[in-house]
Amino acid sequence: MISSVNSKLIGFLLFLAIAIVILTSVIKFAFRLLYGIFPFLLIATLFIDRSVFKEYASKIQSLWKDNWILGGGAIVLSFIGIPLVSLYLFLKALNRKQQKPKVNNEEWIPYEEIVEEPSKSERKFY
Repeated sequence: MISSVNSKLIGFLLFLAIAIVILTSVIKFAFRLLYGIFPFLLIATLFIDRSVFKEYASKIQSLWKDNWILGGGAIVLSFIGIPLVSLYLFLKALNRKQQKPKVNNEEWIPYEEIVEEPSKSERKFY
């Protein structure tokens, strides 16, 4: 009885150790990849939508004005985590680009306004 419990515990701990090693390897690979491509993400973000940078900088600036310790921490974390910040800004710029409606005056489809008559229950008899 005790040996089966010990073997199950050892098996679980071994599985947990292997899972942690694999997970850290995947996270290291993702960060290395992001560190390699973050300059391109920043440049692409500038081309897509510059206002994303302005908003991020204004948020950091307002944090600095309200609480300089928190603002300083945000600045330091932004420099340490520049790959994640650049990925966030890039995805935000892409999202904004997709949400902006494309309006071209030449491509308006003519429409006809349909006026519905009230149903019998809505009609008022005077």
